[in-house]
Amino acid sequence: MLNIFKPIEFEIRKISETKKKNGVSQKTLDAQAKTVYIINIENGEYKSYHSTGQASINEGISGATVSRCCNTNKIKNGFKWTYVKPD
Repeated sequence: MLNIFKPIEFEIRKISETKKKNGVSQKTLDAQAKTVYIINIENGEYKSYHSTGQASINEGISGATVSRCCNTNKIKNGFKWTYVKPD
């Protein structure tokens, strides 16, 4: 019997090996290295994190959510998320 899943497994392994060989792209590094500011909209106090990954871990939300909120300057749970340092 022919295993139709074998080519897919090979492709996943091949992509993984290529990624290890080439490393992380500059675009990914730039996105991870942006400083994230979380501003309390009630009193103006803010916290900063050195990367979206650090903000994600410390705030308990996904990195994709951090990035999406920062790109749109979205207010979530009483906090404004942004890459721009507050005044």
